[in-house]
Amino acid sequence: MLTFYNSSNVTTSAIMGLFITFEGTVLSTVKLHDALIDDEAIKRYWFVIPNSSSKDGFLFYCRGTTVISWVHFNTPNKNGEIIERARSGIIQTNIQIVTASAFYVLERGFALAYGGDDSSTNLNNSTVDINIGTTNGVYIIFYYLETNTRTGPFLLYRIPTRILKPNDTQMLLQTLTLQGVICNVDFSGAGNICLLLLNSQLTMIDNNNNTISQPTQLIFSKISFLSSGSVTKIGDMKNGTTYGFTIYPFQFGGYLMIAFKNILIFGYILTENGDLYGNWPLPQPLNYPMYKGTYVLLANNSIVLVENQNNSIWSVTCYDLIKFTGQDNKFNNPIIASTNPTLGSRVYESTNQLHLSFTYPVTLSSSNISIYQYINGTNHDLLRQRFQGDSSNQFCQIDPNDNKTVIVKVLPSTFNEPNSHYYVVVENNFVKRSDSNEALLGPITGIIRLSTNGSSYYLSLSSVDQQKFNEQMATDLSYIIPVEDNRLSSINGFEKDVSTKTLQILLFFNIKDTTDLSKKSAFNISQDFNTLLKYKKHNALMDYNTTSSIDETYPMTIAPLLLRDYLVLIIIIIIVLIALVILYFLASWKFKEADNFIMFKSIIIFVDLGLRISFVVHDACKVPELWLPSLIILVFSISINITSSFLIIVHEISKNPKFSKWFSKYGFLLPFFTIISAGHIETLYILSSNFGRLKIFSTTYSRAAENAIFWIGILGLIFGIPQFIIQVSTLLNKKMK
Repeated sequence: MLTFYNSSNVTTSAIMGLFITFEGTVLSTVKLHDALIDDEAIKRYWFVIPNSSSKDGFLFYCRGTTVISWVHFNTPNKNGEIIERARSGIIQTNIQIVTASAFYVLERGFALAYGGDDSSTNLNNSTVDINIGTTNGVYIIFYYLETNTRTGPFLLYRIPTRILKPNDTQMLLQTLTLQGVICNVDFSGAGNICLLLLNSQLTMIDNNNNTISQPTQLIFSKISFLSSGSVTKIGDMKNGTTYGFTIYPFQFGGYLMIAFKNILIFGYILTENGDLYGNWPLPQPLNYPMYKGTYVLLANNSIVLVENQNNSIWSVTCYDLIKFTGQDNKFNNPIIASTNPTLGSRVYESTNQLHLSFTYPVTLSSSNISIYQYINGTNHDLLRQRFQGDSSNQFCQIDPNDNKTVIVKVLPSTFNEPNSHYYVVVENNFVKRSDSNEALLGPITGIIRLSTNGSSYYLSLSSVDQQKFNEQMATDLSYIIPVEDNRLSSINGFEKDVSTKTLQILLFFNIKDTTDLSKKSAFNISQDFNTLLKYKKHNALMDYNTTSSIDETYPMTIAPLLLRDYLVLIIIIIIVLIALVILYFLASWKFKEADNFIMFKSIIIFVDLGLRISFVVHDACKVPELWLPSLIILVFSISINITSSFLIIVHEISKNPKFSKWFSKYGFLLPFFTIISAGHIETLYILSSNFGRLKIFSTTYSRAAENAIFWIGILGLIFGIPQFIIQVSTLLNKKMK
């Protein structure tokens, strides 16, 4: 936001806000405030923007000699439009205001501190001797958003002129004059702090009223106070300078002191007690008129320098500063001790609790703790659960063993997405420090990652633009399940579901599996989808045009995949084939006169028969008009083979003496070979193959029997042609595109 006055006429001008995107697009211009004219001049103005809750908008305030005017605004929407929200007000004081400061409080609100000469208010105050010199007072007002209430003003501190080391001949008079006040939250959870910038003038006065004044020195004092206005501690800081300065508190302890001397800027790092720790990392000193740049303090005790190196190049440099408290803290929050699961760790779907441990005993308060799933490529992350701290539902509890740990229940559906990043948002005032009853700062984010799982499959459709529909459905399903976009994609085309009497369409989606254990497998993705489909009327499947048309009575099924579903069978077949090849070569080497290839031929016959039966049972039945012909052909083919085998064997027993002699020894095998010849009549050749010189395979067929086996085998091939046509027709009937 860029602020400016809309006129050079101080009596008619207004303070305007120009809202601009990071790309430089101007969104809107909004009037923030009429110019506050006092003593024929326009007084300064300031903003307070919460660093943790954009929903709370921002505070604009400006001051005159005796008044402070403030307005609370909404956060700008995407069009840059803001409206005045909640309240605005003018604080009329009885003092001569010399400084004002505002800050965002953790209970969701703002505080305004101001101070100046309040001698006129102490004329009848017996505890203050205004005859010695002027007094300065510092006051605080709190404004809370949720309750839309204002409390105060509370007097934080009165700064009188003090007599130091008096004696009979002289006295030392210290005159403290307020120059500035800087306030902020005490990040340890003990309330709030204000740093007072004071001009200290020491004057020696003797009995003859002769005075000797020492040079004025700037010092500062630290006031700790609660949101009730009660002051808990007042202490003078040790360092001071002879020229002007301002000071900023760090979140992890210590202060940055900026001192000004003419056109030079000096930066110093101070400890909690105000001792000088060292210079800041920026050039020391900075020649301000010549220096084109700015600096920003971050929450993790670091400072960012933005510097213009020439007319076209800017540099951004970050310097890490000392952390006086919580040096090993990973949460950008000095009062968070640890979490379980730890920051950045992997969590599992079975995780049912989160543990947040603080450095002080705490009590639950009115704000929320939320778990979000990061949705890549969007500005809207997915809320998975949200609980209020002090609600009566027992979702959040304090561990009674130490009173420092908050235990948060995790719903079973919260961590159900593989390869996703989840983070926990703890709002300010989710807990309070129990000894001070002050709200504690919430951590920024805690990122946690789930193990892998996933799937997506089915839909019925009758849309003209099928390809675009498929692609859009894949996109919608990826978001709803959810799963990464590059793992779920549509397969062009569709099939008719031949198992139903009505026309229903099957769509196919490819779900890539992964070897990354932090992501869900393709199977588990399909299981997640089926769970959503089961409760379709109660989830986001109903919110999209594509997914709302899915048949919830038909769960996603997984299409067979050769290597995945038949791997064990394939391995067995390969082992058997290798064994047969070895046996074949051994048999061919040792029994050259035998028909050793008959074993391979027999196995092929058995497999062919099994596949034909499987087709009729599992596939042809899905196409009623083709099922009966395929069944007739199969039964007729098997009947011819078995009948022919039986007749040939009977003929050989009665007409072939050699076969009859063999039958007298091994006839018990003939019923078995008659049955297995159902696949192909050439199975009977096993009995005459002389395989391994085994007498069981040493029978001899007559010439007539061999001719019969040959021609019946040709007839079987002829019957295979219509069966092949039926198989192709079944496939084409299912494939509609």
